[in-house]
Amino acid sequence: MANHLDSKEKEPRSDDAVKRYRLRWDVPYSPGELKAVSYKAGLVNGTDIVKTSGKAAGIIADADRKNVVAKENQLIYVTISVVDGIIISVLLTPTR
Repeated sequence: MANHLDSKEKEPRSDDAVKRYRLRWDVPYSPGELKAVSYKAGLVNGTDIVKTSGKAAGIIADADRKNVVAKENQLIYVTISVVDGIIISVLLTPTR
């Protein structure tokens, strides 16, 4: 597993409790892009990218189903996300 912070590779932390199921990096916060690349037998097996968001610019509502029949015991779960101008989720904190 390789971890890249703004295209610079970072070394994983070698914590025994973490080794079995996941890897962990201690990376100080800085705006930019964090990319994790996993390898199996020397080949890229998966990637994930997290990017720093800009200022909040909109809200997205995502329901767990498209159609609901009007019944008294019918529930629908809606996830609300605050996003920036390019649809990256904005982390909301008490100061933001």
